[in-house]
Amino acid sequence: MKTRKCENDQDSLHCGPGDAMEVLPSKTAAPDQRARQFVDIRRLLKVFSWFCPGDASLSPLAKNQKRFAMAKKITANIKLNIPAGKGTPAPPVGPALGQAGINMMEFLKKFNETTAPNMGFVMPVEITVFEDRSYTFKINQPLVTDLIKRAAGIERGAANAKTDKAGFLTKEKLREVAKQKMADLNTNDEEMAMRIVAGSARSMGVRVED
Repeated sequence: MKTRKCENDQDSLHCGPGDAMEVLPSKTAAPDQRARQFVDIRRLLKVFSWFCPGDASLSPLAKNQKRFAMAKKITANIKLNIPAGKGTPAPPVGPALGQAGINMMEFLKKFNETTAPNMGFVMPVEITVFEDRSYTFKINQPLVTDLIKRAAGIERGAANAKTDKAGFLTKEKLREVAKQKMADLNTNDEEMAMRIVAGSARSMGVRVED
């Protein structure tokens, strides 16, 4: 690439295609006029660089176009609850993944390996599928009901939460569950998270004790 000096005479710029510009103010201008021309030239070059830069790959416009071209179209968002370390193609997992056209066995292998340390919990997973059938997935914290059952030492909640009691949680246990689940809740406040978890516990017939 050649570097050509271009004089700003009579409001014109003379540079060939592919040349890197080094624009000079007019030699015939008065000193104060030349100073103003420097400012005008800098503004012009800033605008010019968006559309005709010496290196087009460095242009902000080119960067945005490249970013948009690289973005892949999302064709499906799938939310499933799968037992940690025990994912299988059985419904509802198999039909959901098959309909989206992703490699089911590959996904299940990755999911089971990742969640093996949480065996015994059901893990919510969010799968994003793209038009080329590639995908990403995010595994959230275990279901809050599972965390409550584990903390309360029970296997299941009450059949009728209004009349039956399945167990109880201490305030400290409630706090532990809230801290673990907080990343998935719509709050960053620990007390609010505790109230949300307490509501879920009551719906299961689990009483919260002070």
